[in-house]
Amino acid sequence: MKRNETYPQATVADLCRLHGVTPRALRHYEAEGLIAPMRDGRNRRSYDAQVRADVRVIIELRRAGLMLSDIRTFLEFGDATGDEGAAQAFLKAKLADRLMALREELAAVEHAAQTLGTGALPQGAPGRDPWRDRRSSRATVARRASA
Repeated sequence: MKRNETYPQATVADLCRLHGVTPRALRHYEAEGLIAPMRDGRNRRSYDAQVRADVRVIIELRRAGLMLSDIRTFLEFGDATGDEGAAQAFLKAKLADRLMALREELAAVEHAAQTLGTGALPQGAPGRDPWRDRRSSRATVARRASA
C-alpha cells in the first residue's frame, strides 16, 4: 500500500485493507493485549511499523490455527527476553503440535470416509437422524395409546 510506504503511521482502514481483517478483529487483538496502537489527537488508533508487523504475525499464526494465548506468549517471549532463537523455537514447537493435530484429524476423516464408503455404519453412529428416530417412536407410542 502506498500510504504505508509514505506515512510511518497506518489507520485501522489501512490495516484492514492490507491484511484482509475486520476492524473488530483489530480491536479484539488490542483488548487481548496483543497489540498497543497509539492514539492521535482525535483519539483514533494509529499503527506504527512495529504494530503493523505484529498484526501480520498474529494474522499468519491465526490462519495456521494457533490460539491467541500461544501467539501472545510468542510475542512477549521475543520482546521480554530479546532471545529471538528461543522465541522461534517456541513457535516451531507450537506449529509442529498443530501440524500433528491436523494430521490426526485428517486420518480420522479419511477413516470415516472409508467406513461410510463401505456402508458399514454401526447402529447409533453419527449419520443417523435422531429426530427421525424420535418422530417414529412418538408415532408408535401415539398409535399404541389410541388402540
